[in-house]
Amino acid sequence: VAEGEAQSARRAADGLGIMTIDLIARTDQPSGTFKLESRSSAQCDLPGWGTEADTALYIATSGTTSDHKLIPRKQRHMIAQARAAVTHFRFTTADLGLLIMPLFHGHGMEQALTVPLLAGSGIVCPPVFEIRTFFENLARFRPTWYSAGFSHHSAILDAAGDYPKIVENNNLRYI
Repeated sequence: VAEGEAQSARRAADGLGIMTIDLIARTDQPSGTFKLESRSSAQCDLPGWGTEADTALYIATSGTTSDHKLIPRKQRHMIAQARAAVTHFRFTTADLGLLIMPLFHGHGMEQALTVPLLAGSGIVCPPVFEIRTFFENLARFRPTWYSAGFSHHSAILDAAGDYPKIVENNNLRYI
C-alpha cells in the first residue's frame, strides 16, 4: 500500500489481522526507487511460505456480464503465465522494463511486474504515468521494453512527435 494511502483498506486489514506493508517512494533517489516497511502489529495466523495453490491476488472485473466480481488468481497460474511470456519474448537479466501500468490493474501486476521479476530483469517503477516523464525515463534509463494498454499506447503515439530525438535513440526491442 502506498505510504499514507488507503486508510479504509488499512482499517479492514487490521480488523482481520492482516499485515499491511507500506511502499515508501524515495523521492531523493532515481525515479521508481522505493522501500517496503511494515508498521502493522498484525500477526499471520498461518505462518509459512505460500504454496502454488494459494491465491496470489484477486482481479476486479466486470467481464462481459457487467456484474462486478473478483477473480482469484492462483500463484501457479501467475507463474506459469509469466514463464510462458519470459520464454516467448526471450526476456533475460539484460532487459530493463519500464512499468507504466498501475499495479491495481491485472495487466500491471501479472505482466508488467511479474514477468520481468521472474526473468531476473530490472524494472523502473515511476509513481504515475505521465507522457513527459515517460519520454524522460525512456531517455534516462534506456529500457528494452514496456507493456501497456490501448489508452497508454495512444497517448504515447500522440506525443511521440514532441520527442523526436528520444524516439530515434530509444533502446526498445519489445512493446
